[in-house]
Amino acid sequence: MKDKEVEVMVIYQSIETATATQTPEDLGYPPGFFEQTAGCLADDPIQRYPQGEFEERESLFE
Repeated sequence: MKDKEVEVMVIYQSIETATATQTPEDLGYPPGFFEQTAGCLADDPIQRYPQGEFEERESLFE
């Protein structure tokens, strides 16, 4: 994209967001979902292993 003319299009679209008065059940979760799953990996935490070397990329904004 370096040294190129580009056209950018922005689309505005209304989305529904959760409100403070909605319960998890209102949002489609089964009753007790968060109580049953919160902390379920406490004894077996997820580990993120080394990701290796990343390739050097050309900058888009020079």
